[in-house]
Amino acid sequence: MWKRKTKVVILFVSIFVISIFTPLVSQAISTDEMQSSTVLITCGDLTTGNIGIGTGFVIGNSDHVVTNHHVIACGQGQPVHVILSPEEVIPVTVIWASDVKDLAVLKTPTKLNRPAVTFTREKDVEVADTVFVMGFPGAAAESFLDNETLTTVKVSKGIISAKVRTKEGVALYQTDAPINPGNSGGPLFTESGAVIGINSMASLVMGVIIDENGQQIEDRVRKGDNIGWSIQADELLVELDKLGIDYKVEGRNIPSTGGSTLLDKLTFILVIMAVILAGVALLLSLTKKGRVIVKNVSRRVMPNMNQSSQHAPIANKKECIPILLGVTGPYSGQTFTVLQSITIGRNPETSQLIINSPNISSTHCSITFDEAVQQLFIIDHGSTNGTFLNGQRLSPNNKTKIHAGQKFFLGSPEVMFEVRLEQ
Repeated sequence: MWKRKTKVVILFVSIFVISIFTPLVSQAISTDEMQSSTVLITCGDLTTGNIGIGTGFVIGNSDHVVTNHHVIACGQGQPVHVILSPEEVIPVTVIWASDVKDLAVLKTPTKLNRPAVTFTREKDVEVADTVFVMGFPGAAAESFLDNETLTTVKVSKGIISAKVRTKEGVALYQTDAPINPGNSGGPLFTESGAVIGINSMASLVMGVIIDENGQQIEDRVRKGDNIGWSIQADELLVELDKLGIDYKVEGRNIPSTGGSTLLDKLTFILVIMAVILAGVALLLSLTKKGRVIVKNVSRRVMPNMNQSSQHAPIANKKECIPILLGVTGPYSGQTFTVLQSITIGRNPETSQLIINSPNISSTHCSITFDEAVQQLFIIDHGSTNGTFLNGQRLSPNNKTKIHAGQKFFLGSPEVMFEVRLEQ
């Protein structure tokens, strides 16, 4: 059977390993939390209905919103609004925009009642990571939908297919997650809920199509399925630094997928092993044959809840639980587990069992247990009125063996204890 010290060491080592490696394990948030940071953007006169529709997301102290440049470039002087619901339409100001990066930052007049996103940089993103696209695809075209449905965030899912750059040097992610008109400017989330990109467009080319009146017009058409582009968050963060807008960044907080590394796998295995070891060590250190042992850590001894202890002889080959039973006095009927030692006296600084009686010395006596030999000892600390074992006064400051079933009293039989050993 393991010694108690070994169990305690295993418990603390397990807790240490968990504290080091747990932050590396995925703690994914729900899509509801991702959706709450995503908002609808309009550009144009809302009274005429001649507007452009896009998506944005909340950053900073919830008083700024990010979207695409092409979402808010609907005409000189045209108003831009953030729509949280059909009843919450908020005019915003464009404080920065870049046609090359296709990014824009908007300022709201007051803080929005929406959480700001957390970002993850490109170095912590791997190809084949799972991603979520949030936005309002088709919000401008689907006139048969009611206003509540139009302002509800839609979710699509995919993976990172590649990391690429435009001819101008803008860093992008290629993803197979569906990105449609209306998704522009919306966030690209990881499984852990961090934004890694700003959705810009699906892969489109100019082509000739027939409109509802039978007229040939040029418009953008899909070049291929499952090809969408998202501007890497790093392109935005450098601009937020220049603007002095605060933001939060977290490292990789999701498990590797297609590009998993040996470190990721070892981390996961170590955490699982640590959790199992911690549970086993905790059970072994706190229980023995179904009995809970409370260790004194605050210079007080907790009463043992088992009041039906039986006399037991010392067993040389088995670990025993040393018990101190109050026979008479203030602790009459209470039992205490002696893990190392218990001191009895008036002084709370030196004693665990406090007895406020003039017959009891400041530090009267101690009961100790030698686990190696499974033996209890009693020591009188030079008390004024003495410590008596089997009616005989003990010599002060001498360690005397005391066996299971024996009783001792302090000064007089009015304060008496009995020692027991339980297997």
